[in-house]
Amino acid sequence: MTEDGLDLRELKWKELMSRIDAYRFYVKLILEVNAFYYATTGAVVLFYLNKENNYMEFFLLLPVVMGTVVGGFMIYATALQRRNQRIIMAIRAELRRKYHVQIYGIPDLKLLHQLLLVFGKIFFVVAGVVSLVPLLRTLRVPFWKISAVILAVAGIAIVIVGWRISEATADKYQGRRGSRMGLAQYLRSRRIF
Repeated sequence: MTEDGLDLRELKWKELMSRIDAYRFYVKLILEVNAFYYATTGAVVLFYLNKENNYMEFFLLLPVVMGTVVGGFMIYATALQRRNQRIIMAIRAELRRKYHVQIYGIPDLKLLHQLLLVFGKIFFVVAGVVSLVPLLRTLRVPFWKISAVILAVAGIAIVIVGWRISEATADKYQGRRGSRMGLAQYLRSRRIF
């Protein structure tokens, strides 16, 4: 190989490594943003529920706006991640084709895409729920005295639906499109109902 060929291979290798390092940084950043958002949201909601002030509803706008903006950004970033994933795979293919360099240790590039999509949607849901918190003050019965049965049924429903969604996502991710069945079919097949 010529000196130029080695230089080009080295440049491609460095580009690949920098993109993978950025990918790892973004996964870590997403998890940190989630922790910050939920800590902020929890503090604001607790502060709102414990203080008696007519203008505290405006304080709830902070997590609502934060959740909407960050959720929108994450959903937009899924398209950017798909493009980055294609670039990484193209560099990997070029290194293999032109320079006979086999690269096996690339992290799962679909993980960041899935995290961005799921967390983006969750941010919107949490922002919507936080915007309903002022209704808790209008209830005659305090929130914590609502029947435990209603909360248990709601909790079980959330767990079953969340579990089924995550299972369907895993099936789709692994390419098992035909193996998905509806929730009712699954529960019947397991003799739950």
